[in-house]
Amino acid sequence: MYTETQKLHVIEGVLKTDDPATLMELEATLNRPAKHSKTLSAQDFAGKWSAEDAALIEKAIEDGCEQMSEDDWK
Repeated sequence: MYTETQKLHVIEGVLKTDDPATLMELEATLNRPAKHSKTLSAQDFAGKWSAEDAALIEKAIEDGCEQMSEDDWK
């Protein structure tokens, strides 16, 4: 479901409810900080790459980053 469609679906549900406990829970949920607000580090991704992906990334780093040119030292 697209995000805008999801929002409309939730709004429709809120408008249909008269239960104060449900409305309080919804309000509390909306006022909570987002879970994904944490700053990610490289360690958060440890173990997520397959061995094949890791080899491709390592090769890309070696090919693109570990090259020295004599002009770089001028």
